Amino acid sequence: MPPTGFAFVRGVRFGGCGEGILRSRPCMSATDFRSLQATFVPRSDLPGQGRLYFWCMPPRRVDYARKALASLGVLRRGKSPPTGKVELVIPTPTRNKHEDWEIAELNAIRLPLVETVRGLVRLDLSEGAAGRVSDSVRAWALAAKLAVELIASGQIVPLLERGPREQVLARWASTNLSADTRERLRRIEEAMPIAGHCLVQEEGAEGDRRGRRRKNRRRRRRKPVTERTTIWEPGMLVRAFLDSVADAMCREASPSTARDKPRKDNRELAAWELRWRYALTAADPVFESAGLVERRLPDEVARWASPVRPKAMAGSAYAVTYQLELPDSSPETAESPGAWYLRYLLQANDDPGVLVDAASVWSSDDACIEVGVHSFLHPHETLLASLAETGRLFGPVARSLQTARPGGVLLSTEEAWAFISDVGPILQQFGVGVRVPRELRSDGRQRLRLKLRVGGELEGASGSGGEGPRMGMGSLASFRWQVALGGHDLSPEEFREVAAMKQPLVQWRGQWLAVDPRELAEMERVFGDSSTTGTMERGVAIAAALSGSFEGDGRFGEIEVVADGEIASLVDRLRDAENIDPVPTPEGFEGELRPYQERGLTWLSNLTDLGFGVCLADDMGLGKTIQVIALLLANAERDCWGSTPALLVCPTSVLGNWERELRRFAPALRVVRHHGRSRAASLRSLSQRRGRPTIVLTTYVIARLDADLLGKQSWSHLIIDEAQNIKNPASQQARAIRSLPAERRFALTGTPVENRLTELWSILEFANPGFLGSLGDFRRRFAVPIERFGDQGAAERLRRLAGAFILRRVKTDPTVIQDLPEKQEQKIYCTLTREQATLYQAAVDDTLDRISHASGMKRKANILALLTALKQICNHPSHYLKEAPDRLAQRSGKLTRLAEMMEEVVAEGDRALIFTQYKEMGDLLHTHFRRTLGVELPFIHGGVSAHGRDEIVRSFQEDDDAAPALLLSLKAGGTGLNLTRATHVFHFDRWWNPAVEDQATDRAFRVGQTRHVQVHKFIVAGTVEEKIDEILESKRDLADSVVGDGEAWLTELDDDALRDLFSLGRATEVDDEEELA
Repeated sequence: MPPTGFAFVRGVRFGGCGEGILRSRPCMSATDFRSLQATFVPRSDLPGQGRLYFWCMPPRRVDYARKALASLGVLRRGKSPPTGKVELVIPTPTRNKHEDWEIAELNAIRLPLVETVRGLVRLDLSEGAAGRVSDSVRAWALAAKLAVELIASGQIVPLLERGPREQVLARWASTNLSADTRERLRRIEEAMPIAGHCLVQEEGAEGDRRGRRRKNRRRRRRKPVTERTTIWEPGMLVRAFLDSVADAMCREASPSTARDKPRKDNRELAAWELRWRYALTAADPVFESAGLVERRLPDEVARWASPVRPKAMAGSAYAVTYQLELPDSSPETAESPGAWYLRYLLQANDDPGVLVDAASVWSSDDACIEVGVHSFLHPHETLLASLAETGRLFGPVARSLQTARPGGVLLSTEEAWAFISDVGPILQQFGVGVRVPRELRSDGRQRLRLKLRVGGELEGASGSGGEGPRMGMGSLASFRWQVALGGHDLSPEEFREVAAMKQPLVQWRGQWLAVDPRELAEMERVFGDSSTTGTMERGVAIAAALSGSFEGDGRFGEIEVVADGEIASLVDRLRDAENIDPVPTPEGFEGELRPYQERGLTWLSNLTDLGFGVCLADDMGLGKTIQVIALLLANAERDCWGSTPALLVCPTSVLGNWERELRRFAPALRVVRHHGRSRAASLRSLSQRRGRPTIVLTTYVIARLDADLLGKQSWSHLIIDEAQNIKNPASQQARAIRSLPAERRFALTGTPVENRLTELWSILEFANPGFLGSLGDFRRRFAVPIERFGDQGAAERLRRLAGAFILRRVKTDPTVIQDLPEKQEQKIYCTLTREQATLYQAAVDDTLDRISHASGMKRKANILALLTALKQICNHPSHYLKEAPDRLAQRSGKLTRLAEMMEEVVAEGDRALIFTQYKEMGDLLHTHFRRTLGVELPFIHGGVSAHGRDEIVRSFQEDDDAAPALLLSLKAGGTGLNLTRATHVFHFDRWWNPAVEDQATDRAFRVGQTRHVQVHKFIVAGTVEEKIDEILESKRDLADSVVGDGEAWLTELDDDALRDLFSLGRATEVDDEEELA
């Protein structure tokens, strides 16, 4: 039986995952943490020291909660947080989980309040990220953001209250909540799952609980729920949290001088004021009262603070509400034509439609008025108190109190406007209800508002030449100001007619209008100038048309924008660029594009032809590379390159892949590598090998080092792969990339937003400079409102604005999945680091000499030993040298590329299997990902027991919060396992037996698999790995007979063949950027 208090959350899951705004990677997170729950535990004796307890459901060791909090960024890595026990009402672990409940004592992480709030406000709650945390964590993160916002806006008040043991406590508390903030609070309460407030109410105060624990340390860890068991209501607990955060943060922010205990001889202020200030800033909130007179201080302070601490905030079921009614719409105005009427009402908090007018209150002698299921306690006292407080603010209400039992008050037009524009918003800040006719509200239809129409002739709209990627920022578009009334645009004559009335509230053509005199004066100034029509920068006009709003100089807030003429046509093309003017696959493309890739080619071509930069953000494995290669070829065949080359910038780990893919799919293009110590040192040497369309390949590090050289060349195409490498807009690397001149700009990434929306700004600032405004403007208009406050309006404007230039398809899209093969294999070519190349060459030189002087079994042993050594060197120097895993990053091309790809797997919410032949390498991978992803990747190898192996497989297949990948040794994990939850299979090192590798791949790709599976085979270019792969590919049909015994066949090769096989190739790629940088 669920305890009392559960009824109002009926149908809500105990604790699940939330939804958000934009699809992105979780902030500082590497996997799902949906079993991590949060519950606030207040303290009545020390208000600012209530704590958020983090625990897991189903219950598990606190180690998981600690790692989850560190990965989410709420807890600093390496810090050991305090733990404690908390009594919560949770589902009984039975099959029927949501009907049987019990009180359980759980181990939990309990963090100091200020530290926790600072971590929670940084938590990314956008779509994708929000889906990685539970609803309770998400709800408390939203509450933390709200608490900080209230403090920042000064909505706090100091109080003196009676506490336990006849003490008087000083504390800070949140004040009245505005209507908008109250609505946010209501949404938080509705979103709060039971897990977020399942605290037993009679034992809710942490300080009170401690005494009982000392008296009864041997009580049962679990006990049944009874009819008397109650839990905290979410609204009351969230309000207690807001007050606790206000108290804790104000104390921490107080200057140290304020914390000095007042001396008795200090006469600067009255003694009680000094002691109150001290109790508000010191760690101990106890106020030392002196004498009988000071015993009344809590009541006096409460009376002083009452205007900003209404009873509704203390849990009252209703609020006093003031309703403005139009002239001639109320019987009270029958004898006063043209007068407005302000009616006094009581309104139920949980059902705004339940109202009790003042006349009904005065006519009832009951201490409680019942309306259906709603109870209005002490209505006379509450109404009179509110009228008295409101009368001090608004004269007409005070005037009405001269009449016994007032039901409302008549207002003049000026008084009605004062109520709408000034008094009403203040009352709402005090938590008082305000009802205004819809047509006169700020969001109503019958208000005069400014509208901007953009369009007309565009200069330089073709997008040709160097101005293209900047959208012709120097060219112009026409604009025209208009005044709108609802859905009707006013003519200049109609506007002058309304303005001539000189009244804030006017009845015009049968409609009541609210005309803010200040806004009207600004509008008249606009229309009085000659600037009602004019021109603006084309990029600004397009941005305004896409988002549907324009901020201008801020005088009118967000102004509605309507597109006309060529701007409207251009916006339509932008929004449907994937489907209009299909671009055929170029004749010189040596391959075949799938239907969704053909649409991607069309989108890339159409947008860049219009002069815009683009961001292709398809999921990993959907073929971003070949779509761009096809576009390059298509432009070459259309003679769009001219005499200028293209430049592609990518991480070193994928440089070789790009070169191979370009030569494979576009042999007509000339590929020039600008990398390494022997790279071109001048523009002339960089350009001398050009003849046919040329693409220059370089890396981010080289682009930064050679920014001056590369910046002297005008590029026909500038492509940046793994564009998240410029996500930090202030970095030298990002600035260098953005400074490169190019006619067409392309950003490729699978994760356009990883942690912060400013990363999206940085990528689109590269693609379309200036389009999203300055970084400061972007933070103010979008990043802060969306990330901190969950502003859906700002998110929608950003989606409309940025979405036109980002093409994002995921593997589960219906238009994509039907085009995908069930299994897709690709080879990932990696580079050697300088350290690896040195070790590799030394091993070859040393062992080949011994092989040439050996025979028989000794020769075979030397060959296999060399092969093993070279494979270990290709894996990682620490694997070959048997080093402790102290420094793993940046020493292996393979590990660098695997880490990059795993970041994308995690960002997409996928799961992976990582196979290696060697347990030692598996241990190194386990250590590396523990450090970089913050999670323990389970490792199945020969030393894992059958039971342990079964539990790892079960967790991987069934648990939503399991690790994103499994490490498996090829022998122990290559057969007999069903791991269909995985959609990626990585072969970190190769067995060189296709049958064995296919058997391992089939752990994911087998009966029961309903997802597309991608297989990634890692090969180090120019080494024995690439050469053996080429041999196997040339004999694929005979693979079983030729290499059926694994690597033994290599021992039959002669000395010359072995030297060719083991020696580094001339084109071996060596990553020495760390030394260059």
